[in-house]
Amino acid sequence: MRLVTGPESPPWERRDGESTRAFASFTAYRDLGPRRSLRKLADLDGTPSKLRQYAQWSSHWSWPARAAAWDDEKDREARRDEIEAARRAHRVHAALAQAMVAKGAERIRQIDPARLSVRDATTLASLGVRMERLVRGNPTESLTVRADVDAWGEERVTGKQILGLLRANPRVAELADEMAGLIDFGVRE
Repeated sequence: MRLVTGPESPPWERRDGESTRAFASFTAYRDLGPRRSLRKLADLDGTPSKLRQYAQWSSHWSWPARAAAWDDEKDREARRDEIEAARRAHRVHAALAQAMVAKGAERIRQIDPARLSVRDATTLASLGVRMERLVRGNPTESLTVRADVDAWGEERVTGKQILGLLRANPRVAELADEMAGLIDFGVRE
């Protein structure tokens, strides 16, 4: 059997002139995985005496390079499969989320506003504002600064209070440290 191979032929395919036995041995070697060796191949088929023959075939038919190309291809296929699985999951999750939103919206439309308590109405409005801000990419959190009252009865916010609040928020803690180096908050570190 004569095979025609060329640049478009993957290296793990049978080479022109490669015997059936040599190719079968190559595929066994290839399938041993990244920690493959000729010794493992000989041990696998129970004929250590074939080690010399395997070494000759391996050298002549470039088994290590062909097997490495096989490993690379299998890795590419696995990554492609993983990406496609993630895309499918995103589509399923997005469809589920849309269905959940639709059901929730349907139920919310059925609410009689006159029957809502003030607390429920406030909670509903607050959640709606938060959702809208999230969708629009606006911040959903704010910092509350409690002011100190000075000797004259006036409320004053100290730089230490502002810096402490900023550092307590993980989203802006690093920025707070940078700001502390640029702005005098009246805090000595």
